[in-house]
Amino acid sequence: MKYAIVGIGDATESAVHEALADILKKDKKAEFLIHARRNPQGAVPSVYDFIVDNECKFVSYTRIDDKAPKPLVEGALDVVKTETPLESILQDADEALLLWDEKDEQASNRLAFMCADQGLSIRDLTMALTPIVVDVEEKARPEEPAPAVFTRGELEDMTVAVLKRQAKSLGVSIGANASKADIINTILGEDMPEVASDFHNETLTPVNMAVVVWYENGVMNSAQVPAEPLKTWLKM
Repeated sequence: MKYAIVGIGDATESAVHEALADILKKDKKAEFLIHARRNPQGAVPSVYDFIVDNECKFVSYTRIDDKAPKPLVEGALDVVKTETPLESILQDADEALLLWDEKDEQASNRLAFMCADQGLSIRDLTMALTPIVVDVEEKARPEEPAPAVFTRGELEDMTVAVLKRQAKSLGVSIGANASKADIINTILGEDMPEVASDFHNETLTPVNMAVVVWYENGVMNSAQVPAEPLKTWLKM
């Protein structure tokens, strides 16, 4: 499978290397598609190091006016020079690995939508390959939360930051002070359980009313009446 590595989000070198190693472990024929650039940002250098050090199969896409690092040219299966490296990478890929940028989530969201428009599944390379779900129809039905594709257990394993990101991608509205449990319930479309009051009884008589009981033809009857007039009558 061909994996597009896109985005410039930051992450520790170990996190990136472990995620890519996991890809190689599960897919012996994995081939990485990278934008080889002279001045990489974020965790991109960690991606380069892993690919070169582990002699991975990869294709380098580079701008015509950019000079890619020598190891990314000499070790590549192919070098594609293009004015639009990102678009070319996504067109050739089977799946996208996104380096999510917490400092510029709008840019990361745009990248996620670009991947989704190409029909690619997306995983977060900065968060142990957590799936990123993009609801491409969220604007057409904003009043209805998109159906969750995760189990409760999977959601509970995610951090609050990742949960908020998933909720945002699903078009689900989350309050600024929402707890982890609140976010999970909202994503799953479940309401929080109601807290029962100490005295929950719909038949309680209001304090300013009284109950009058009488027998008629051997049948007991009752009715609520205003308490004050009854008290006055009883004192007569």
